[in-house]
Amino acid sequence: MPVRDQFTSTLIWDPLVAPNCAGPGISNHSIIRDAGGNPVNGARVEVNCYDNIWLSHPSGNPGEYDPGHYDFSFGQTKPQAWTCTARVFDINGQPVASSEVATIQFDTNDCSPGGSGHQIAILNWTKHW
Repeated sequence: MPVRDQFTSTLIWDPLVAPNCAGPGISNHSIIRDAGGNPVNGARVEVNCYDNIWLSHPSGNPGEYDPGHYDFSFGQTKPQAWTCTARVFDINGQPVASSEVATIQFDTNDCSPGGSGHQIAILNWTKHW
C-alpha cells in the first residue's frame, strides 16, 4: 500500500526523556528525516492544543538545532493533562502536500526522573516524497 501522506510521524515516550516536571513539550531529540534517513532542515511543525495553535522553529535551524532536529515548548511550569495534535506545516516557507496528524496525550503522572509521566514527547517525522 503506498504511503498516503508526504510526512508520517512516530511518537516515542522515552523513559529517560518523557517525565519532566516543567510541563509538556516536544524534545529536541525529535528529528525530521527523508525516506533515506537524511535530516530535513527548514520544516516547521504545527502544534494544536484545544484550538490554540503554534508553530515550531524550523528544523535544523543553524545555531539552534542539529540537522533535522526541532523542539517545542508550551511555556508551562508544571505538567498538564492535555491532548494535542501535531503536523508538519511547511518546509522552507512552502506548504507541505500532506502530513499525518499525530495525537500527543500529555499527562500529569509522576514527573520525577524515572517516573511514569508523559510530559516530553519525542515526535519524529519521515518525509516520503
